[in-house]
Amino acid sequence: MVHYNAPRGFGEGDIGRILQKPAAVLTNLKISVVRLWEEAVVKVMLDQQEDCLKGKCTRKIIISKGTLPVLELQNMTVFFQQHGRALPVFYSGMYIYGTEEELFIKINKQLTVLWNGKGTVTVSMKMQINVTGLCSHSSDVVGHTFAATWELEKIGMSCSTKPAEDHQICQLADNCLNKGRNLSCSLKTLSILQQACRNDVCWGNDICPARLTLMRLCESDETDGHLTPVARSCIPECRATYYFSVVASLCPTTCQNYRNKVQCKGPGLLGCVCPDDLVSYNGTCVRPQDCPCSYNGEVFKSGQNIQLFCLKCKCQGGQMDCSDLDCPAVCSVSGRQYIATFDGTRYYFSGGCKHVLVTTDKFTVYLGTNTCQEADSDNCIEYVILTIKAVGISIKLTKAGRVFLGKKVIELPYVYRSAPTLSIRLASSMFLEIVSLTGVHIQYDFKGGRLYVILQPHMMGETLGLCGTYNRNRLDDFMSSSKLIDSTPMAFVNSWRASSQCTDSPLLPVHEPCKINYQKESYAKEKCSIIKSDIFKSCHFISPEQFYDQCRHDVCSCSDSETCLCTAIANYAHVCLLYGVLIDFRATVRECGEYLL
Repeated sequence: MVHYNAPRGFGEGDIGRILQKPAAVLTNLKISVVRLWEEAVVKVMLDQQEDCLKGKCTRKIIISKGTLPVLELQNMTVFFQQHGRALPVFYSGMYIYGTEEELFIKINKQLTVLWNGKGTVTVSMKMQINVTGLCSHSSDVVGHTFAATWELEKIGMSCSTKPAEDHQICQLADNCLNKGRNLSCSLKTLSILQQACRNDVCWGNDICPARLTLMRLCESDETDGHLTPVARSCIPECRATYYFSVVASLCPTTCQNYRNKVQCKGPGLLGCVCPDDLVSYNGTCVRPQDCPCSYNGEVFKSGQNIQLFCLKCKCQGGQMDCSDLDCPAVCSVSGRQYIATFDGTRYYFSGGCKHVLVTTDKFTVYLGTNTCQEADSDNCIEYVILTIKAVGISIKLTKAGRVFLGKKVIELPYVYRSAPTLSIRLASSMFLEIVSLTGVHIQYDFKGGRLYVILQPHMMGETLGLCGTYNRNRLDDFMSSSKLIDSTPMAFVNSWRASSQCTDSPLLPVHEPCKINYQKESYAKEKCSIIKSDIFKSCHFISPEQFYDQCRHDVCSCSDSETCLCTAIANYAHVCLLYGVLIDFRATVRECGEYLL
Protein backbone atom coordinates (compact mmCIF):
# COMPACT_ATOMS: atom_id res chain seq x y z
CA MET A 1 0.00 0.00 0.00
CA VAL A 2 1.23 3.51 -0.81
CA HIS A 3 0.08 6.44 1.38
CA TYR A 4 0.44 10.08 0.46
CA ASN A 5 0.02 12.93 2.94
CA ALA A 6 -0.99 15.96 0.87
CA PRO A 7 1.06 19.14 1.31
CA ARG A 8 -0.59 22.49 1.93
CA GLY A 9 -3.01 23.25 -0.87
CA PHE A 10 -3.87 19.63 -1.61
CA GLY A 11 -7.29 18.29 -0.69
CA GLU A 12 -8.39 14.98 0.73
CA GLY A 13 -9.50 14.01 -2.76
CA ASP A 14 -5.83 13.82 -3.69
CA ILE A 15 -5.22 11.40 -0.83
CA GLY A 16 -8.15 9.31 -1.97
CA ARG A 17 -7.00 9.16 -5.57
CA ILE A 18 -3.56 7.96 -4.48
CA LEU A 19 -4.78 5.38 -1.98
CA GLN A 20 -7.19 3.95 -4.54
CA LYS A 21 -4.33 2.96 -6.86
CA PRO A 22 -3.46 -0.45 -5.41
CA ALA A 23 -2.00 -1.73 -8.67
CA ALA A 24 1.25 -0.05 -7.64
CA VAL A 25 1.64 -2.68 -4.96
CA LEU A 26 0.33 -5.76 -6.71
CA THR A 27 2.18 -5.62 -10.02
CA ASN A 28 5.67 -7.06 -10.57
CA LEU A 29 7.46 -3.87 -11.45
CA LYS A 30 9.82 -1.14 -10.38
CA ILE A 31 7.67 1.95 -10.04
CA SER A 32 8.33 5.66 -9.46
CA VAL A 33 6.58 6.81 -6.26
CA VAL A 34 7.55 10.46 -6.39
CA ARG A 35 9.95 12.60 -8.36
CA LEU A 36 10.83 15.88 -6.64
CA TRP A 37 12.31 18.54 -8.95
CA GLU A 38 15.20 16.99 -10.92
CA GLU A 39 17.25 16.65 -7.75
CA ALA A 40 15.80 13.86 -5.61
CA VAL A 41 14.02 10.73 -6.80
CA VAL A 42 12.27 8.24 -4.54
CA LYS A 43 11.30 4.92 -6.12
CA VAL A 44 9.74 1.75 -4.76
CA MET A 45 10.91 -1.57 -6.14
CA LEU A 46 8.57 -4.51 -5.52
CA ASP A 47 9.62 -7.99 -6.56
CA GLN A 48 6.34 -9.91 -6.54
CA GLN A 49 7.06 -13.61 -6.94
CA GLU A 50 4.57 -16.46 -7.08
CA ASP A 51 4.80 -17.01 -3.32
CA CYS A 52 4.40 -13.29 -2.60
CA LEU A 53 1.29 -13.85 -0.49
CA LYS A 54 3.44 -15.96 1.83
CA GLY A 55 5.45 -12.86 2.74
CA LYS A 56 8.62 -13.67 0.80
CA CYS A 57 8.63 -10.69 -1.55
CA THR A 58 11.74 -8.57 -1.81
CA ARG A 59 10.78 -4.92 -1.44
CA LYS A 60 13.13 -2.02 -1.39
CA ILE A 61 13.14 1.77 -1.69
CA ILE A 62 15.76 3.38 -3.87
CA ILE A 63 16.59 7.03 -3.18
CA SER A 64 18.72 8.82 -5.73
CA LYS A 65 19.75 12.46 -5.75
CA GLY A 66 21.28 13.87 -8.90
CA THR A 67 24.39 11.93 -9.90
CA LEU A 68 25.29 10.86 -6.34
CA PRO A 69 25.41 7.14 -5.43
CA VAL A 70 21.99 5.81 -4.47
CA LEU A 71 20.72 4.77 -1.06
CA GLU A 72 18.76 1.51 -0.92
CA LEU A 73 16.39 0.56 1.88
CA GLN A 74 15.80 -3.19 1.69
CA ASN A 75 13.56 -4.52 4.40
CA MET A 76 14.81 -2.53 7.43
CA THR A 77 18.45 -2.23 6.35
CA VAL A 78 20.02 0.84 4.73
CA PHE A 79 22.57 0.08 2.01
CA PHE A 80 25.03 2.60 0.57
CA GLN A 81 27.30 1.39 -2.23
CA GLN A 82 26.27 -2.20 -1.40
CA HIS A 83 27.31 -1.95 2.26
CA GLY A 84 24.87 -1.99 5.17
CA ARG A 85 24.91 1.15 7.32
CA ALA A 86 24.03 1.55 10.99
CA LEU A 87 21.36 4.08 11.91
CA PRO A 88 21.18 7.01 11.96
CA VAL A 89 22.50 7.70 8.42
CA PHE A 90 23.39 11.25 7.26
CA TYR A 91 24.20 11.68 3.58
CA SER A 92 24.14 14.77 1.35
CA GLY A 93 21.04 16.42 2.79
CA MET A 94 19.31 13.10 3.56
CA TYR A 95 18.74 11.88 7.12
CA ILE A 96 17.56 8.37 8.01
CA TYR A 97 16.43 7.36 11.49
CA GLY A 98 14.39 4.35 12.52
CA THR A 99 13.17 1.63 14.83
CA GLU A 100 13.03 -2.10 14.18
CA GLU A 101 9.58 -1.57 12.64
CA GLU A 102 9.87 1.63 10.63
CA LEU A 103 12.37 3.93 8.93
CA PHE A 104 12.05 7.71 8.59
CA ILE A 105 13.84 9.46 5.72
CA LYS A 106 14.08 13.25 5.41
CA ILE A 107 15.30 14.73 2.13
CA ASN A 108 16.39 18.37 1.79
CA LYS A 109 14.01 19.42 4.60
CA GLN A 110 11.14 19.22 2.10
CA LEU A 111 10.28 15.58 1.51
CA THR A 112 9.87 12.85 4.14
CA VAL A 113 9.31 9.14 3.61
CA LEU A 114 8.18 6.50 6.11
CA TRP A 115 8.96 2.88 5.21
CA ASN A 116 7.99 -0.28 7.10
CA GLY A 117 10.19 -2.63 5.09
CA LYS A 118 7.19 -4.65 3.91
CA GLY A 119 5.70 -2.44 1.22
CA THR A 120 3.96 0.38 3.11
CA VAL A 121 5.27 3.82 2.20
CA THR A 122 4.12 7.21 3.48
CA VAL A 123 5.34 10.28 1.56
CA SER A 124 4.93 13.82 2.97
CA MET A 125 5.91 17.27 1.76
CA LYS A 126 6.08 20.61 3.58
CA MET A 127 4.97 22.89 0.75
CA GLN A 128 3.12 22.74 -2.53
CA ILE A 129 5.67 21.95 -5.20
CA ASN A 130 5.53 20.23 -8.55
CA VAL A 131 6.04 16.49 -8.31
CA THR A 132 5.53 13.57 -10.63
CA GLY A 133 5.26 9.85 -10.03
CA LEU A 134 2.74 7.61 -8.33
CA CYS A 135 2.21 10.19 -5.59
CA SER A 136 1.60 13.09 -7.98
CA HIS A 137 -1.71 14.92 -7.90
CA SER A 138 -1.75 15.96 -11.54
CA SER A 139 -3.80 13.12 -13.03
CA ASP A 140 -7.44 12.14 -12.76
CA VAL A 141 -6.66 8.63 -13.99
CA VAL A 142 -6.85 6.05 -11.22
CA GLY A 143 -6.12 2.39 -10.65
CA HIS A 144 -3.94 0.14 -12.77
CA THR A 145 -3.91 2.52 -15.76
CA PHE A 146 -2.40 5.31 -13.65
CA ALA A 147 0.13 2.98 -12.01
CA ALA A 148 1.24 1.68 -15.40
CA THR A 149 2.13 5.26 -16.34
CA TRP A 150 4.96 5.24 -13.81
CA GLU A 151 6.30 1.73 -14.38
CA LEU A 152 10.09 1.73 -14.73
CA GLU A 153 10.58 -1.95 -15.50
CA LYS A 154 8.70 -5.23 -15.25
CA ILE A 155 9.99 -7.83 -12.80
CA GLY A 156 8.91 -11.44 -13.26
CA MET A 157 5.28 -12.51 -13.42
CA SER A 158 2.39 -10.10 -12.82
CA CYS A 159 -0.21 -10.62 -10.13
CA SER A 160 -3.91 -10.06 -10.62
CA THR A 161 -4.88 -6.41 -11.06
CA LYS A 162 -8.52 -6.74 -10.04
CA PRO A 163 -9.58 -7.03 -6.40
CA ALA A 164 -11.46 -10.20 -5.55
CA GLU A 165 -14.39 -8.25 -4.06
CA ASP A 166 -16.56 -11.31 -3.84
CA HIS A 167 -13.90 -13.38 -2.13
CA GLN A 168 -14.64 -14.53 1.40
CA ILE A 169 -11.37 -13.06 2.62
CA CYS A 170 -12.70 -9.51 2.09
CA GLN A 171 -14.92 -9.95 5.14
CA LEU A 172 -11.84 -9.48 7.31
CA ALA A 173 -11.78 -5.84 6.20
CA ASP A 174 -14.61 -5.15 8.67
CA ASN A 175 -11.88 -5.24 11.36
CA CYS A 176 -9.84 -2.42 9.80
CA LEU A 177 -11.22 0.11 12.26
CA ASN A 178 -11.54 -0.21 16.01
CA LYS A 179 -15.10 1.07 16.23
CA GLY A 180 -16.06 3.25 19.18
CA ARG A 181 -12.60 4.82 19.61
CA ASN A 182 -11.93 8.56 19.69
CA LEU A 183 -10.59 9.25 16.19
CA SER A 184 -8.10 12.00 15.39
CA CYS A 185 -8.83 12.20 11.63
CA SER A 186 -11.86 13.36 9.66
CA LEU A 187 -14.60 11.01 8.50
CA LYS A 188 -13.58 11.59 4.88
CA THR A 189 -9.96 10.66 5.53
CA LEU A 190 -11.12 7.72 7.60
CA SER A 191 -13.26 6.51 4.70
CA ILE A 192 -10.30 6.75 2.33
CA LEU A 193 -8.04 4.83 4.71
CA GLN A 194 -10.66 2.15 5.24
CA GLN A 195 -10.94 1.67 1.48
CA ALA A 196 -7.16 1.30 1.22
CA CYS A 197 -7.29 -1.24 4.05
CA ARG A 198 -10.01 -3.16 2.21
CA ASN A 199 -7.86 -3.27 -0.93
CA ASP A 200 -4.96 -4.69 1.09
CA VAL A 201 -7.16 -7.32 2.68
CA CYS A 202 -8.90 -8.41 -0.53
CA TRP A 203 -5.73 -8.50 -2.60
CA GLY A 204 -3.04 -9.48 -0.17
CA ASN A 205 -4.86 -11.25 2.68
CA ASP A 206 -2.94 -9.02 5.08
CA ILE A 207 -4.77 -6.54 7.28
CA CYS A 208 -1.82 -5.55 9.45
CA PRO A 209 0.03 -2.90 7.39
CA ALA A 210 -3.17 -0.91 6.88
CA ARG A 211 -4.36 -1.55 10.44
CA LEU A 212 -1.13 -0.14 11.87
CA THR A 213 -1.35 2.88 9.56
CA LEU A 214 -4.90 3.52 10.72
CA MET A 215 -3.76 3.18 14.30
CA ARG A 216 -1.06 5.82 13.74
CA LEU A 217 -3.16 8.32 11.75
CA CYS A 218 -6.56 7.98 13.40
CA GLU A 219 -6.06 6.27 16.77
CA SER A 220 -2.90 7.85 18.12
CA ASP A 221 -4.15 7.30 21.69
CA GLU A 222 -4.25 3.53 21.15
CA THR A 223 -3.09 1.65 24.23
CA ASP A 224 -2.81 -2.03 24.89
CA GLY A 225 -5.90 -2.01 27.09
CA HIS A 226 -8.11 -0.78 24.24
CA LEU A 227 -6.78 -2.97 21.41
CA THR A 228 -9.12 -5.30 19.56
CA PRO A 229 -7.87 -8.88 19.04
CA VAL A 230 -7.17 -8.06 15.37
CA ALA A 231 -5.17 -4.93 16.24
CA ARG A 232 -3.27 -6.77 18.97
CA SER A 233 -2.36 -9.55 16.54
CA CYS A 234 -0.83 -6.97 14.19
CA ILE A 235 1.46 -5.44 16.78
CA PRO A 236 5.00 -6.82 16.59
CA GLU A 237 6.10 -8.72 19.67
CA CYS A 238 8.52 -6.61 21.68
CA ARG A 239 11.41 -8.03 23.64
CA ALA A 240 11.19 -8.20 27.41
CA THR A 241 10.99 -4.79 29.13
CA TYR A 242 9.94 -3.01 25.88
CA TYR A 243 6.40 -2.10 24.84
CA PHE A 244 4.89 -1.19 21.46
CA SER A 245 4.13 2.45 20.65
CA VAL A 246 2.77 4.31 17.64
CA VAL A 247 4.83 7.37 18.60
CA ALA A 248 8.30 5.91 19.15
CA SER A 249 10.99 8.59 19.11
CA LEU A 250 13.30 9.01 16.13
CA CYS A 251 16.15 9.22 18.64
CA PRO A 252 15.33 6.87 21.53
CA THR A 253 17.02 7.40 24.87
CA THR A 254 19.97 5.03 25.26
CA CYS A 255 22.86 4.46 27.62
CA GLN A 256 25.03 6.37 25.15
CA ASN A 257 22.93 9.54 25.00
CA TYR A 258 20.78 9.79 28.13
CA ARG A 259 23.10 12.32 29.76
CA ASN A 260 23.01 14.57 26.68
CA LYS A 261 19.68 13.73 25.06
CA VAL A 262 19.51 14.71 21.39
CA GLN A 263 16.20 16.20 20.32
CA CYS A 264 14.97 14.86 16.98
CA LYS A 265 12.23 16.58 15.00
CA GLY A 266 9.90 14.31 13.09
CA PRO A 267 6.87 12.07 13.41
CA GLY A 268 6.56 9.32 15.98
CA LEU A 269 7.35 5.92 14.51
CA LEU A 270 5.84 2.51 15.02
CA GLY A 271 8.18 0.54 17.23
CA CYS A 272 9.17 -0.90 20.57
CA VAL A 273 10.23 1.57 23.25
CA CYS A 274 11.38 1.56 26.86
CA PRO A 275 9.27 2.85 29.76
CA ASP A 276 9.97 6.48 30.68
CA ASP A 277 12.23 5.68 33.62
CA LEU A 278 14.43 3.24 31.63
CA VAL A 279 16.87 3.60 28.74
CA SER A 280 17.73 1.26 25.90
CA TYR A 281 20.93 -0.76 25.83
CA ASN A 282 21.84 -3.71 23.61
CA GLY A 283 18.28 -4.96 23.14
CA THR A 284 17.00 -4.44 26.67
CA CYS A 285 15.75 -1.61 28.89
CA VAL A 286 17.90 -0.77 31.90
CA ARG A 287 18.02 1.85 34.64
CA PRO A 288 20.39 4.71 33.74
CA GLN A 289 22.51 3.93 36.80
CA ASP A 290 23.00 0.37 35.48
CA CYS A 291 24.39 1.46 32.10
CA PRO A 292 27.78 -0.12 31.27
CA CYS A 293 30.85 1.85 30.21
CA SER A 294 32.83 1.62 26.99
CA TYR A 295 36.55 2.22 26.53
CA ASN A 296 38.53 1.45 23.34
CA GLY A 297 35.83 -0.95 22.18
CA GLU A 298 35.67 -2.83 25.48
CA VAL A 299 32.49 -2.88 27.60
CA PHE A 300 32.55 -2.84 31.42
CA LYS A 301 29.63 -3.41 33.79
CA SER A 302 28.37 -0.68 36.07
CA GLY A 303 30.23 -0.92 39.39
CA GLN A 304 33.20 -2.74 37.82
CA ASN A 305 36.71 -1.58 38.77
CA ILE A 306 39.23 -1.45 35.93
CA GLN A 307 42.84 -0.45 35.48
CA LEU A 308 43.22 1.31 32.12
CA PHE A 309 46.89 1.92 31.43
CA CYS A 310 47.83 4.46 34.12
CA LEU A 311 44.30 5.07 35.31
CA LYS A 312 42.35 3.28 38.01
CA CYS A 313 38.69 3.55 37.06
CA LYS A 314 35.24 2.53 38.22
CA CYS A 315 32.26 2.33 35.87
CA GLN A 316 29.33 4.33 37.25
CA GLY A 317 26.13 4.77 35.26
CA GLY A 318 27.78 4.68 31.83
CA GLN A 319 30.74 6.91 32.75
CA MET A 320 34.24 6.11 33.94
CA ASP A 321 35.27 7.71 37.24
CA CYS A 322 39.08 7.60 37.12
CA SER A 323 42.10 8.54 39.19
CA ASP A 324 45.72 8.68 38.04
CA LEU A 325 48.31 6.03 38.83
CA ASP A 326 52.03 6.71 38.88
CA CYS A 327 53.33 4.49 36.06
CA PRO A 328 55.45 4.92 32.92
CA ALA A 329 54.12 5.74 29.46
CA VAL A 330 54.92 3.68 26.35
CA CYS A 331 55.05 4.66 22.69
CA SER A 332 55.38 1.77 20.26
CA VAL A 333 56.16 1.27 16.58
CA SER A 334 55.27 -2.17 15.25
CA GLY A 335 54.18 -4.24 12.29
CA ARG A 336 53.47 -2.54 9.00
CA GLN A 337 54.23 0.91 10.41
CA TYR A 338 51.68 1.29 13.22
CA ILE A 339 52.39 3.81 15.96
CA ALA A 340 50.70 3.92 19.36
CA THR A 341 51.39 7.24 21.10
CA PHE A 342 52.12 7.74 24.79
CA ASP A 343 48.46 8.70 25.31
CA GLY A 344 47.10 5.70 23.38
CA THR A 345 46.28 7.13 19.93
CA ARG A 346 46.97 4.54 17.22
CA TYR A 347 47.62 5.37 13.57
CA TYR A 348 49.31 4.06 10.44
CA PHE A 349 51.93 5.78 8.29
CA SER A 350 53.63 4.70 5.08
CA GLY A 351 57.25 5.26 6.16
CA GLY A 352 60.18 5.47 3.79
CA CYS A 353 62.01 8.32 5.55
CA LYS A 354 63.68 9.58 8.73
CA HIS A 355 61.28 11.12 11.26
CA VAL A 356 61.42 12.62 14.73
CA LEU A 357 59.77 10.01 16.94
CA VAL A 358 60.22 11.79 20.30
CA THR A 359 61.88 15.07 21.16
CA THR A 360 62.34 16.89 24.47
CA ASP A 361 64.72 19.50 25.86
CA LYS A 362 67.07 16.66 26.88
CA PHE A 363 67.03 14.16 24.00
CA THR A 364 65.60 13.26 20.58
CA VAL A 365 64.75 9.83 19.18
CA TYR A 366 64.79 9.48 15.38
CA LEU A 367 63.10 6.65 13.46
CA GLY A 368 64.37 5.51 10.06
CA THR A 369 61.96 3.32 8.07
CA ASN A 370 61.47 1.79 4.66
CA THR A 371 58.08 1.62 2.93
CA CYS A 372 57.60 -2.09 3.77
CA GLN A 373 56.49 -2.78 0.20
CA GLU A 374 60.01 -2.06 -1.05
CA ALA A 375 61.78 -3.98 1.72
CA ASP A 376 63.45 -7.34 1.19
CA SER A 377 61.90 -8.52 4.46
CA ASP A 378 58.89 -7.70 6.59
CA ASN A 379 60.97 -5.62 9.01
CA CYS A 380 60.05 -2.02 8.21
CA ILE A 381 62.39 -0.29 10.71
CA GLU A 382 65.88 0.38 9.32
CA TYR A 383 67.39 2.12 12.34
CA VAL A 384 66.76 4.05 15.57
CA ILE A 385 68.90 7.01 16.67
CA LEU A 386 69.04 8.50 20.19
CA THR A 387 70.79 11.86 20.63
CA ILE A 388 71.57 13.12 24.13
CA LYS A 389 71.69 16.91 23.90
CA ALA A 390 73.56 17.65 27.13
CA VAL A 391 76.63 15.58 26.18
CA GLY A 392 76.26 15.82 22.40
CA ILE A 393 76.35 12.09 21.63
CA SER A 394 74.37 10.01 19.15
CA ILE A 395 73.64 6.26 19.42
CA LYS A 396 72.34 4.38 16.37
CA LEU A 397 70.72 0.94 16.51
CA THR A 398 70.33 -0.88 13.17
CA LYS A 399 68.16 -3.75 11.89
CA ALA A 400 71.39 -5.76 11.52
CA GLY A 401 71.76 -5.69 15.31
CA ARG A 402 74.77 -3.37 15.27
CA VAL A 403 75.22 -0.35 17.56
CA PHE A 404 77.04 2.85 16.61
CA LEU A 405 78.33 5.62 18.87
CA GLY A 406 78.68 8.42 16.36
CA LYS A 407 80.23 6.61 13.38
CA LYS A 408 82.01 3.97 15.45
CA VAL A 409 80.66 0.45 16.03
CA ILE A 410 80.70 -0.44 19.72
CA GLU A 411 80.71 -3.76 21.56
CA LEU A 412 77.97 -4.61 24.07
CA PRO A 413 77.33 -4.22 26.90
CA TYR A 414 78.38 -0.58 26.87
CA VAL A 415 78.38 2.11 29.58
CA TYR A 416 79.09 5.65 28.49
CA ARG A 417 82.36 6.93 30.03
CA SER A 418 82.16 4.29 32.77
CA ALA A 419 79.26 6.16 34.36
CA PRO A 420 75.71 4.83 34.73
CA THR A 421 74.18 7.85 32.92
CA LEU A 422 73.79 5.81 29.71
CA SER A 423 73.97 2.04 29.20
CA ILE A 424 73.36 -0.16 26.13
CA ARG A 425 72.98 -3.93 26.13
CA LEU A 426 71.72 -6.90 24.13
CA ALA A 427 68.70 -7.79 26.28
CA SER A 428 67.91 -10.99 24.31
CA SER A 429 68.67 -12.59 20.98
CA MET A 430 66.46 -9.99 19.29
CA PHE A 431 66.21 -6.98 21.65
CA LEU A 432 68.65 -4.09 21.98
CA GLU A 433 68.07 -1.89 25.02
CA ILE A 434 69.15 1.64 25.94
CA VAL A 435 68.64 3.08 29.43
CA SER A 436 69.45 6.73 30.12
CA LEU A 437 69.18 8.83 33.26
CA THR A 438 67.72 11.58 31.05
CA GLY A 439 64.46 9.67 31.48
CA VAL A 440 64.26 7.66 28.25
CA HIS A 441 64.26 3.85 28.01
CA ILE A 442 64.36 2.23 24.53
CA GLN A 443 63.71 -1.41 23.62
CA TYR A 444 64.29 -2.31 19.94
CA ASP A 445 63.43 -5.67 18.38
CA PHE A 446 65.81 -5.47 15.43
CA LYS A 447 64.69 -8.81 14.00
CA GLY A 448 60.92 -8.33 14.22
CA GLY A 449 60.76 -4.57 13.62
CA ARG A 450 59.29 -3.47 16.96
CA LEU A 451 60.29 -0.41 18.95
CA TYR A 452 59.21 0.73 22.43
CA VAL A 453 60.07 4.12 23.92
CA ILE A 454 59.32 4.23 27.66
CA LEU A 455 59.16 7.44 29.68
CA GLN A 456 58.75 8.01 33.42
CA PRO A 457 55.82 10.14 34.74
CA HIS A 458 58.05 13.12 35.55
CA MET A 459 58.44 13.69 31.78
CA MET A 460 54.72 14.26 31.26
CA GLY A 461 54.03 17.35 29.14
CA GLU A 462 57.58 17.55 27.75
CA THR A 463 57.34 15.55 24.49
CA LEU A 464 56.61 16.25 20.83
CA GLY A 465 57.00 14.11 17.70
CA LEU A 466 55.30 11.06 16.21
CA CYS A 467 54.78 9.64 19.72
CA GLY A 468 52.50 12.54 20.64
CA THR A 469 52.42 14.98 23.51
CA TYR A 470 52.25 12.65 26.59
CA ASN A 471 49.76 14.66 28.63
CA ARG A 472 46.85 12.16 28.96
CA ASN A 473 44.99 14.07 26.24
CA ARG A 474 44.61 12.34 22.89
CA LEU A 475 43.05 15.37 21.24
CA ASP A 476 46.43 17.07 20.75
CA ASP A 477 48.50 13.97 19.88
CA PHE A 478 48.76 15.12 16.23
CA MET A 479 50.59 18.33 17.16
CA SER A 480 52.88 19.18 14.26
CA SER A 481 56.43 20.47 14.37
CA SER A 482 55.00 24.00 14.06
CA LYS A 483 52.89 23.28 17.18
CA LEU A 484 49.59 23.25 15.29
CA ILE A 485 47.21 20.29 15.59
CA ASP A 486 46.84 18.50 12.24
CA SER A 487 43.57 16.89 11.21
CA THR A 488 45.11 13.83 9.50
CA PRO A 489 47.88 11.45 10.59
CA MET A 490 49.80 11.81 7.32
CA ALA A 491 49.98 15.63 7.48
CA PHE A 492 51.16 15.24 11.07
CA VAL A 493 53.79 12.62 10.07
CA ASN A 494 55.07 14.75 7.21
CA SER A 495 55.62 17.70 9.55
CA TRP A 496 58.09 15.60 11.56
CA ARG A 497 60.15 14.47 8.56
CA ALA A 498 63.85 14.87 9.50
CA SER A 499 65.47 14.28 6.11
CA SER A 500 65.38 16.33 2.92
CA GLN A 501 66.25 13.27 0.84
CA CYS A 502 62.72 11.82 0.90
CA THR A 503 59.34 13.16 -0.09
CA ASP A 504 56.22 13.61 1.98
CA SER A 505 54.13 10.53 2.68
CA PRO A 506 51.05 10.46 0.40
CA LEU A 507 47.68 11.19 2.01
CA LEU A 508 46.24 7.80 1.09
CA PRO A 509 43.68 5.67 2.97
CA VAL A 510 44.72 2.42 4.60
CA HIS A 511 43.53 -0.44 2.42
CA GLU A 512 42.24 -3.68 3.89
CA PRO A 513 44.88 -6.24 2.82
CA CYS A 514 42.71 -9.22 3.80
CA LYS A 515 40.25 -8.18 1.08
CA ILE A 516 43.09 -8.04 -1.45
CA ASN A 517 44.92 -11.20 -0.28
CA TYR A 518 41.67 -13.00 0.52
CA GLN A 519 43.40 -16.41 0.58
CA LYS A 520 45.11 -15.35 3.82
CA GLU A 521 42.00 -13.95 5.51
CA SER A 522 40.73 -17.10 7.25
CA TYR A 523 44.26 -17.92 8.52
CA ALA A 524 44.66 -14.37 9.87
CA LYS A 525 41.28 -14.42 11.64
CA GLU A 526 41.91 -17.82 13.22
CA LYS A 527 45.46 -17.17 14.43
CA CYS A 528 45.02 -13.55 15.50
CA SER A 529 41.94 -14.41 17.55
CA ILE A 530 44.26 -15.55 20.37
CA ILE A 531 44.66 -11.85 21.20
CA LYS A 532 40.97 -11.72 22.18
CA SER A 533 40.96 -15.15 23.85
CA ASP A 534 41.18 -16.08 27.55
CA ILE A 535 44.94 -16.53 27.20
CA PHE A 536 45.25 -12.73 27.20
CA LYS A 537 42.26 -12.14 29.49
CA SER A 538 44.36 -10.77 32.35
CA CYS A 539 45.65 -8.05 30.00
CA HIS A 540 42.35 -7.07 28.42
CA PHE A 541 42.30 -3.86 30.45
CA ILE A 542 44.46 -2.83 27.48
CA SER A 543 41.91 -3.09 24.67
CA PRO A 544 42.73 -6.08 22.42
CA GLU A 545 40.58 -4.92 19.48
CA GLN A 546 43.13 -2.68 17.80
CA PHE A 547 45.95 -5.20 18.37
CA TYR A 548 43.74 -7.85 16.76
CA ASP A 549 42.98 -5.61 13.78
CA GLN A 550 46.67 -4.81 13.36
CA CYS A 551 47.52 -8.52 13.55
CA ARG A 552 45.06 -9.34 10.75
CA HIS A 553 46.36 -6.43 8.67
CA ASP A 554 49.98 -7.53 9.07
CA VAL A 555 49.40 -11.24 8.46
CA CYS A 556 47.46 -10.55 5.26
CA SER A 557 49.99 -8.04 3.92
CA CYS A 558 53.30 -9.71 4.88
CA SER A 559 55.24 -11.99 2.55
CA ASP A 560 56.07 -14.21 5.55
CA SER A 561 52.71 -14.47 7.30
CA GLU A 562 53.94 -16.68 10.16
CA THR A 563 56.73 -14.28 11.14
CA CYS A 564 54.38 -11.31 11.06
CA LEU A 565 51.81 -13.26 13.07
CA CYS A 566 54.29 -13.91 15.85
CA THR A 567 55.52 -10.32 15.78
CA ALA A 568 51.96 -8.97 16.07
CA ILE A 569 51.01 -11.27 18.95
CA ALA A 570 54.34 -10.62 20.67
CA ASN A 571 53.71 -6.89 20.34
CA TYR A 572 50.54 -7.14 22.43
CA ALA A 573 52.24 -9.48 24.90
CA HIS A 574 55.17 -7.07 25.26
CA VAL A 575 52.91 -4.10 25.97
CA CYS A 576 51.16 -6.25 28.59
CA LEU A 577 54.54 -7.07 30.14
CA LEU A 578 55.45 -3.38 30.34
CA TYR A 579 52.33 -2.93 32.50
CA GLY A 580 53.17 -5.89 34.71
CA VAL A 581 51.18 -8.70 33.05
CA LEU A 582 53.16 -11.71 31.77
CA ILE A 583 51.45 -13.63 28.94
CA ASP A 584 53.05 -16.82 27.55
CA PHE A 585 51.32 -17.42 24.22
CA ARG A 586 54.03 -19.51 22.59
CA ALA A 587 52.71 -22.90 23.70
CA THR A 588 49.36 -22.14 22.06
CA VAL A 589 50.60 -20.76 18.72
CA ARG A 590 52.92 -23.43 17.32
CA GLU A 591 54.38 -21.00 14.75
CA CYS A 592 55.80 -18.94 17.62
CA GLY A 593 57.30 -21.69 19.77
CA GLU A 594 60.73 -20.05 20.04
CA TYR A 595 59.58 -16.45 19.79
CA LEU A 596 60.64 -14.08 22.56
CA LEU A 597 58.61 -11.20 23.98
